Amino acid sequence: RSRRYGVLLAAMVSSVLFGLMHVSVGGLSADQPFVVLQAIAKPLQAALFGLVMAALYVSTRSLWFVVGLHSFFDMLYLGPLVVTTGMPTTYVTGNSGEAGVLCATVLLLIPLAYVAVKQLSSARVVTQDAAAMK
Repeated sequence: RSRRYGVLLAAMVSSVLFGLMHVSVGGLSADQPFVVLQAIAKPLQAALFGLVMAALYVSTRSLWFVVGLHSFFDMLYLGPLVVTTGMPTTYVTGNSGEAGVLCATVLLLIPLAYVAVKQLSSARVVTQDAAAMK
């Protein structure tokens, strides 16, 4: 039973770490609501995305697929921003439009992360010995 949840625990820890890597507090000021919203939403978005990516890795066993999907997500998410204003130096800009897109992606990722958690909680740990015996 503990091995059954080992995959989920590993995915949760790595997703939280992935979210923490996306913390950006540059220019954080409590009197700017969009700045505060972005500072909270970006790590949450990254953590949810990390859970989805972990589930996709477990189901496909392809790191390249996950890397490609992450690149595609970044292109869709950051592409329009880069074209219109250049590459952002921080996730916390205070721009209401950027905050809206960020919140929309968080809302879209919630059901996907839910499905990912269900999948990861039933995933089995495959050791090298077990894989070699197949």
